[in-house]
Amino acid sequence: MSTDFSKEDLKDYFEKLAEVLFRKERDLKAVYLRAEGKSLSEVGNIICASREKIRQAELRAAKALSEHQEEVKNLIYCLQALNGNKSLIQLDEAIKFLGENAKIIFYLADKGSFNNEEFHFDKELQAFVFNTGGELDLDELTENLPELMTEATFEATVKDLAHEKNSPAELVRATLLKVYKQAGKMFYRGKLMFAHKCDYILKEYFPDGYKVGDAATYSRFISILQDIFGDKVLPTQRNVDAKMGVIGVLCARGKHIHPDFVHVPPEIIARVKDFIDSSKRTAIFYKEIFEALKEHFIGTQITNHYFLQGVIRLYKLPYTLRKDYLTKSDEINVDKEFADFVAERGEVSNQELRKNFISFQNVNINFLIKRCPEVIRIGDGLFMHSSRLSLREDDLDAIKDFLQEVCLEPVHLRVLFELFKENFPDFMTRNKIQTPVKLFGVLQYMFSDEFTFSQPYISTAEAKEVNHKKVLLRLLEGIDEITRDELMHKVDYIPQGYLFELLRPEFIRAGEKFFRRAEAIGITDEVISAVGEVIQAAIERNGGWQTAQAFKDYDSLPQLKIPWNSFLLEEVASLSDNAPYKIRNSHTPKAFSAAVFVSKEFAEDDFESFLLKVLIAEHMKQPVRAEGEIFFYLKTHGLVN
Repeated sequence: MSTDFSKEDLKDYFEKLAEVLFRKERDLKAVYLRAEGKSLSEVGNIICASREKIRQAELRAAKALSEHQEEVKNLIYCLQALNGNKSLIQLDEAIKFLGENAKIIFYLADKGSFNNEEFHFDKELQAFVFNTGGELDLDELTENLPELMTEATFEATVKDLAHEKNSPAELVRATLLKVYKQAGKMFYRGKLMFAHKCDYILKEYFPDGYKVGDAATYSRFISILQDIFGDKVLPTQRNVDAKMGVIGVLCARGKHIHPDFVHVPPEIIARVKDFIDSSKRTAIFYKEIFEALKEHFIGTQITNHYFLQGVIRLYKLPYTLRKDYLTKSDEINVDKEFADFVAERGEVSNQELRKNFISFQNVNINFLIKRCPEVIRIGDGLFMHSSRLSLREDDLDAIKDFLQEVCLEPVHLRVLFELFKENFPDFMTRNKIQTPVKLFGVLQYMFSDEFTFSQPYISTAEAKEVNHKKVLLRLLEGIDEITRDELMHKVDYIPQGYLFELLRPEFIRAGEKFFRRAEAIGITDEVISAVGEVIQAAIERNGGWQTAQAFKDYDSLPQLKIPWNSFLLEEVASLSDNAPYKIRNSHTPKAFSAAVFVSKEFAEDDFESFLLKVLIAEHMKQPVRAEGEIFFYLKTHGLVN
């Protein structure tokens, strides 16, 4: 038949063909419903027929299709002509010309054999394929193709393969789509795992590395994930960071790059391995290896010890890798090596530790001390091993009973040291305990599970109740007023300036020589806020600054249970959430309130630079001719005593 058909002509032709294929209207309906995807039972319920009758209807239609292949062939050729003479016709294309009834032809072709020299029905492609030469071998076609391809790469691959195989592009594309699926803007084969997505994004979009723990980096990753792969359910930052840490190579602190970007010469890897193997140490810090070999790393990608760690992992050197170090034996970690080093020498200093453990900093030593209870801190930068102690059985019981008696409240180390010299002289001499710090370390080793050790206090109380401030407030329970001398006598081990800071906001300095409980004299949030506003107003009136010593407008302040003075003003103003900037002359005696409240323009100044600016400004207004005039000005404005 002629293929010069219109869409309407083709539908008419199919209706006539259907009359030949289906002698009963019910058979046509049954096959159509089956082509729609309904089960035999569902179709039977709809047309009131048994499963067997429906199966027989399908067989009759398939047989009729094979008996009238010439008519069907004409139908397919017309479809091809209307569809631009493409080399294959798929169901969605046929529906455009035949409507939903096209499903019937494709269903029957899939169930039976419908092949001839001109075209055949490919069950995998679910398409009528016109024979254009040799068949495409799927395995051969995809042998060297990547697992992931962008839309652009996929289309370019189709074009190249079509040219190479001398086959229509639509046939190549359809063949590839047997194994490739699409997710967002990507084509993939196999099962698309989250790891595959991370690997692709890390390589294509983070050539300088992915920074774990960084919110901006994570946000960018999520944006790319949604745009490229179309993900709707998004992973947490923790999951992304963890996966990037596994896929990528550590190249800087918290940063990982794709393994394809790492290229380290084999001789460098061999040198690293030789250094580790020849070291007398078993557990070695990455930083230590880097420092020892950094001259050999010049010109390579290894520019820091993090990158070195990543390279050691990437090239699978035969060691057990930890966060900060590697070990040549699973049985020995850095804690054991550290403890063994101290035990061998008995007592060591920071300098000795750093000489042996090149990368050690104070923070590393502090962490190791916590993990190695047998290593005792005995001074500033000095440590000893517990094996050097001379402890007797009666020491433990006697000292424990004594501590339980005297440490019901937190006891400062200096106080305890004097008590021990008096009560346990033999213990102190036998163990060469000559400083409070060594006593603290030894007692902590002996009784860490039975008492709270919170430098510089020892107590039976919980750790959260033991610090300078908690101890100080406990000493002042029930007291509303205390003099400076009385306070210093109670806690002479705390520097005076720091002591005053610890007291706030519960106690404030209400005069030259005494402190008062804030609530006892009427200090409230409203009072604090009002004082802040008054001070700010005074600063503006005085050209950007106001001293506490020279402030006289006390009538504008809220009334308290005691008179206002410069010390009290300074203290209350400092409690405000919006406290004005304050400069203090540290060389002024404590008897003089030396606070200067300033505007933002002086916020970065110390007292000397501020004073210079003030004097220059005053000189510009009225030239100063004598030293006495300067002193008079400073004293009048409360800047000196």
